Amino acid sequence: MIRFWAAALTALVALPVLAQPVPQARLQFEDRAGPTGHTLVVDGKTFGPYKEILIAAFSTSGTAAAFAATKRDRTVVIAQGKESAPLPVGFDLDRLQISNDSKVWVLTATRTSNEAYDANQTLLVVNGKSYGPYPELTTVEYAESGGSWIAAVRSDDNEADVLLDGKAQGPFFSVDHAWITPDGKAWGYAVSDSENRAAVFTSDKVWRDVRGSNFTNLYPREPHWGYSLRVSDHEERIVVDNQVYTGYLSFQGLILTPSGRHWAFEAEKGETKVVIIDGKEYPGENVMWSRLGFQETFTWTVRDGAKVTVQTLKLP
Repeated sequence: MIRFWAAALTALVALPVLAQPVPQARLQFEDRAGPTGHTLVVDGKTFGPYKEILIAAFSTSGTAAAFAATKRDRTVVIAQGKESAPLPVGFDLDRLQISNDSKVWVLTATRTSNEAYDANQTLLVVNGKSYGPYPELTTVEYAESGGSWIAAVRSDDNEADVLLDGKAQGPFFSVDHAWITPDGKAWGYAVSDSENRAAVFTSDKVWRDVRGSNFTNLYPREPHWGYSLRVSDHEERIVVDNQVYTGYLSFQGLILTPSGRHWAFEAEKGETKVVIIDGKEYPGENVMWSRLGFQETFTWTVRDGAKVTVQTLKLP
């Protein structure tokens, strides 16, 4: 799993759900069993026959699908209107995923060693192209549209790498997080060296000598996203949807309303505790979402000496 830095880079988060668009029709397919095996029919196109259809993996919205099947005792993938090359002998399928626009499908497979001193190997396959195998595959994420993807891998005991659309970015001593937004327009990864010095690479900027990190609640499938970087003892950069918020410290993570239309976080501004809601600052702390009937709201508390009041903001 991805290792967490416990030092001062406060948090990296991506935010959940905006209001969803009108759903499209779920992709339809048929598995036709016959004397020669199983024939797969997807949107009127026929594939097979196969010994067995192993998995039907739908995209997040259900508008695209990829299929794993057995052919001559080997596993193949049917996606993007064609059948892939078979998995190498000895590798067993772990997971299969596909983006909403079907421009990216991802398969991971593991070869298990029977020897205690010999580590397992994980193979990454993206759109039919193989990467690895690796001693460890820590992250693989893809954009729901546009065809971009990112992966973090451990290639040796003291060597790790990032694959950005298949192109290696390292090597690094450690890759500690990697993410990409659903539209593929923003991405990033955090790395550290053998002396635990941290750097964060994003699609906009490279941040070096970052004071560590503590990643929380990364939801790469959702359209909102953000992160916080502690770049010095007295400077923290909070980024939400590419908007930078400066002058704050002790960022505590993002809170979303159920619809995902509204977000908030709390932090410190000098000696004052504040909450930021949809980019606007209010004095207070302990922000949380609530619902008054069908109305979404944020509530938080404001302290004035021993007096505590509760503030409520109704959201459009």
